[in-house]
Amino acid sequence: MPFTLLEIPEMAIFYLIFSVVASLMSLPFGRLADRVGRKTVLLLSYAFWGALCWSVIYVGSLTGLVFLFILYGFHKAAAEPAQRAFVSELAPEKYRASVLGVYQLVVGLFALPASLIAGILWNYLGALTPFHFSFVLTCLATLLLLFVREKRR
Repeated sequence: MPFTLLEIPEMAIFYLIFSVVASLMSLPFGRLADRVGRKTVLLLSYAFWGALCWSVIYVGSLTGLVFLFILYGFHKAAAEPAQRAFVSELAPEKYRASVLGVYQLVVGLFALPASLIAGILWNYLGALTPFHFSFVLTCLATLLLLFVREKRR
């Protein structure tokens, strides 16, 4: 990567692209999850994220960055509705609201250490290392998700 993300004045535009793609695609991915299953859409979202992490290695242009932020938007749009619905469906009906609250709590609690680990990897091992690490974790999460059974609707 010949530049760092902090050196790009267009960064706000990239996040706008991400937000627009995620917003526009969230409903279609939610509907797809209703049709083909939450697990399938989650696996698709992991594929988007894995492709993003792997593609970072080869990005050397602003056009490439636009592609990455579009992928990021697709990942977010596919993951968000499918994750919440999947967690909700796997929880016993009596505890559904509590389980969703605990899920959000865990996601929030792990955001800080995840960012800290990414920053340490970036500082000590290079800017691409957090993406390699995330790619490995995504592959592991994909493998683990294959063993989770969806409830029949």
